[in-house]
Amino acid sequence: MCTGTLWSARREQPLVTLDDLAERIRVALALTMLAGCGRIRFDAVLDGGGDGSVACTSWTSWSVPQRISELASPENDFGPALAGDGRTVVFNRCDVDDSNCSLVIATWQDATSTWSTPQLISTLDTGASTQDGAWDAAGTRLYFGESTGNMLVSAYGGAAFGPGNIVAGLPNEAFAATLSSDELEMFYTLNMSMTQNLIARATRTSIGDPWTDQGAVPELALSNDTGWPSLSSDGLTIYVEDDNDGPGPVQIYVATRTAIGGMFTPPMQVPELDASNAGNGDPEISRDGTTMLFSSDRAGGAGLADIYRATRTCR
Repeated sequence: MCTGTLWSARREQPLVTLDDLAERIRVALALTMLAGCGRIRFDAVLDGGGDGSVACTSWTSWSVPQRISELASPENDFGPALAGDGRTVVFNRCDVDDSNCSLVIATWQDATSTWSTPQLISTLDTGASTQDGAWDAAGTRLYFGESTGNMLVSAYGGAAFGPGNIVAGLPNEAFAATLSSDELEMFYTLNMSMTQNLIARATRTSIGDPWTDQGAVPELALSNDTGWPSLSSDGLTIYVEDDNDGPGPVQIYVATRTAIGGMFTPPMQVPELDASNAGNGDPEISRDGTTMLFSSDRAGGAGLADIYRATRTCR
């Protein structure tokens, strides 16, 4: 809300006309706006809801994806998780056959700067393979999967992560989650077999409660290998990875719903993020809706999969 007080010296003034008074009010309002109440922020989070989200009913198409070279390595880099402020990313760094993965973290100031050199999150590197992080809205908790089959959560204070604790209420082999803004709804990937994954949903009534598993979300299953969801900050749009039972590589799809708890529309492919003869997956939508991070093994990369960035604006 924009508030302010206009101060002036008290002195004798001649009578003014209504037109004069209207002009003075117009100028005062303009000065108040320039003082800051109507500013546009040029950092990674745009003005909008109190949680950093932006209410938009019409978006432009996604820009041509660009590889984030600072995050690339000769290894397999995928599964980006972007914190709510848009300035911190956690992602997987895995060996060639994905048999061993670790979570790394990098930061940047804004879209005009470069990302810092990714650093291993040593607190979470306990010997088991860890991957597929997901932040809460405030960027104070990181959910992630472990090769033991458990999903864990770690507290983050801005400088260091706490130990990972098992997330109560979820089935074994639950991983690659995405959380609602209030952290009361979760969509996650459930590994059914070596060749089958599906998206499931869990809910709870307060953050301190264990999760209650609600089972699979059938309308999001395009094939036997669907997962790695990313939920928009308003909870009405979800991006997923799917191979659509085709001979080609995985691609990114999007589905919407009209209300929290409602059914999603059939997922549709996002063509702007596609690349011929390349896999594109692990979508991660920013909280303000303007940035998409994802992984791709398209030509021109540093190694196997690299992390790419695409942007859009509200019309």
